[in-house]
Amino acid sequence: QNLMVGCDNIGAAAPHILRSVDFGDTWIQTGNDPHAASEIAIAGCSFPIDKDTMRSVSVRGIGVTPADNLELAYSDDAGVTAWTNVDVGATVGEAVTSGQGIFTLGQEATWICTDDGRVYFSDDGCLNWTDQSSALAASAAGALNSIHFFDANVGVAGGVGPVVIFTVDGGENWQAMVQDPGGVPQSVRMTGPSSLDVISGDTGGDVDRTRDRGATVWVEQYGAFADIQSLDIAPGANTVYFLADNNAGASDFIWQTADGGLTWQQYTTPTNTGLNQVLVLSPTLVFAV
Repeated sequence: QNLMVGCDNIGAAAPHILRSVDFGDTWIQTGNDPHAASEIAIAGCSFPIDKDTMRSVSVRGIGVTPADNLELAYSDDAGVTAWTNVDVGATVGEAVTSGQGIFTLGQEATWICTDDGRVYFSDDGCLNWTDQSSALAASAAGALNSIHFFDANVGVAGGVGPVVIFTVDGGENWQAMVQDPGGVPQSVRMTGPSSLDVISGDTGGDVDRTRDRGATVWVEQYGAFADIQSLDIAPGANTVYFLADNNAGASDFIWQTADGGLTWQQYTTPTNTGLNQVLVLSPTLVFAV
């Protein structure tokens, strides 16, 4: 029932964090913003750090390019008091491109992918970060939009190239898949049941799948969308996906499949000016922003 959403800096907006404690029925602004007014709160995660405390993390996105390293901010009281800023990496202007640019398995394992093609890793609650440097070569320095892990060892990240990179050792070593999907992945997700199964939703409107981690040609599951903004899978239900599709200036659509992407149904969405991310908590509980 506890949710947080980050805001951008377009127009009179600012990188506020909004919080809900009633499954999204009502929202309030947290007492403090995690980033400067020229920046965007684009991605985040949360995890317990002890039995009484939940840590919230917000990552800076691409806005007015700051003369600073990639940074995140964390709060252990849901933003009631000031957020604590943490530098990630040493490249000035580096940023995260989407809401799927961070993935966590808990305070001992969190990864971030960036617009410079890097992957960073933290094993101490997002306080310190290690550049998993092989990702930069594997991605050919193309922007990575999405990162996802099957378990603590096997993970993927995808983006401009198009390219999908993978690791089988927690990110110590990353390499590019032999085959890439047809378009630039906006979302990559490890669907299971095998750690070889990966799905990609791309900016060209295609949903593509590989069942051998890209060793052979990806199979197009569906190719009738316009511009996929975000795709996510239902935990524990590896054939149920939801995606947000760009509707060319009108309200964006939400689509759902229950058969692994072979057939899709469109949901009526409230009037909106664009959807950036879908978050699937179960086959029947989905949020879109």
